[in-house]
Amino acid sequence: RIACELTDEIAGLATVAGGYFVDDPCEASRPIPVITFVSRNDTVVPLDGNEILMPFAEWRLGWVANNNCILSPGVTNLEGLTISQYDDCDDDTWVVSYIYDSVGHTYPPTAVDNIWSFFVLFATD
Repeated sequence: RIACELTDEIAGLATVAGGYFVDDPCEASRPIPVITFVSRNDTVVPLDGNEILMPFAEWRLGWVANNNCILSPGVTNLEGLTISQYDDCDDDTWVVSYIYDSVGHTYPPTAVDNIWSFFVLFATD
């Protein structure tokens, strides 16, 4: 929610196992880089959503639209992990998702290092 309301105050958005409410639309004031970590077997925040949470793919496409990215991401498939990156976006931003097969509702092993590198890359004054 903070990325929607304070877009001009932050360098980017990083989420881990986040839930995105259906009735809570986001109106960001500018493109911002986004990195997310989710799991296909998260039973707390299901990837496909439920009655109160929107599907992750729909939420991600909202940021792809906000950042005016080209709609075909680069996809890397690794064992237990799919990385999807939309990187042709306005203001040199991108939207990247790490979708794990089976880490559940936890921090994946590489999330902290990847988030740190992400914020170093997009740091502002």
